[in-house]
Amino acid sequence: MIWAENEVPVKRVVEAAAATRFIEDARVNPYFKAVDMSILPPPELVPAGFPIEQVRIFGELANPTVQMIGGRHRAWVHVYRWWWGIELCLWTPGPAEPSLLQWVPSDGWEQLFEIIQRHLVLEEVARRDHGRWPVEDAHGTPDDYSPGEYRPPTKKALASARRWRSGQ
Repeated sequence: MIWAENEVPVKRVVEAAAATRFIEDARVNPYFKAVDMSILPPPELVPAGFPIEQVRIFGELANPTVQMIGGRHRAWVHVYRWWWGIELCLWTPGPAEPSLLQWVPSDGWEQLFEIIQRHLVLEEVARRDHGRWPVEDAHGTPDDYSPGEYRPPTKKALASARRWRSGQ
């Protein structure tokens, strides 16, 4: 398979997913030039009924799109709703958000899978807590701003991101 330089390298993503603790199943979806995968909840949340979620990863390597497969019948707090489905809002690409708070390919695929798993867990926590996002995210909690408004992250969020980046 030959992929454009700026597309998500589907075959490599499937190989990386197979070697992580976050993914139950990952497969190439040739129709969409995408990877379809099952994201597991952390083991400690399985007894509480946190679901296995289905996502599709595709698009540009520098800013991959993570789309939910299914789930339209459930409430989602921190997502983009497009005509084609639900996309997780993982970070705000571009100069508006510090690069420290964005995933980049050099971080490795496992880091992206961890970000996706974290986001899905927070979505489930928000569903169980009347739609309240439980933590400050890269660009604040969804309740903190109007659609289209951007607020810079707090020092606490930046410190947390630095710890995450350094693996502590």
